[in-house]
Amino acid sequence: VRKNGLQSRVHSQRVAVGDAETTELVFEVSGLNSGDHRVRAPAPMPSEDRYRESERATITVAATTLDALAQDLPQAFREPWSVLWVDVQGYESHVYRGARRLLSTGIPVVSELWPYGLARAGTPQTQFCALAAELWSHYCVFRRDHYVEYPIGSLGDLFAELTGPFAYDNVIFLKK
Repeated sequence: VRKNGLQSRVHSQRVAVGDAETTELVFEVSGLNSGDHRVRAPAPMPSEDRYRESERATITVAATTLDALAQDLPQAFREPWSVLWVDVQGYESHVYRGARRLLSTGIPVVSELWPYGLARAGTPQTQFCALAAELWSHYCVFRRDHYVEYPIGSLGDLFAELTGPFAYDNVIFLKK
């Protein structure tokens, strides 16, 4: 941030976000991919250890909710937000549950949708789709050369397309 002269435009904090204030989360640290550290679910589904994540080294990280974090930001970073980008390796539903106040503003959310990661973090498809239906009315997915908008009720169809451990897509969630 400093090297690129962005100190006035970026506010970074050493904290994770989830669905509870003032807590700690255990992260599985990837030795191969710095973008693949993941929150370890208290009781991951036994079949969801395809990459032997349970054997990864772990670290403990202070955590809060996105709502609490947003409220504690310096004034210059509070409003107006134009988009929220979330890619937390399957922990998305926990982040969204801790961001209901922020999400109620209608801010568009760009998010990775990775069924394997969601299951690994303890969120089955039905639970994620129900949460998405509470928070948004539509989602958009890039198809060929443009974005296509779908009603949130059809999110299960996108899950059906994303089979296999490497299958994911980037989605824009919207509230109209």
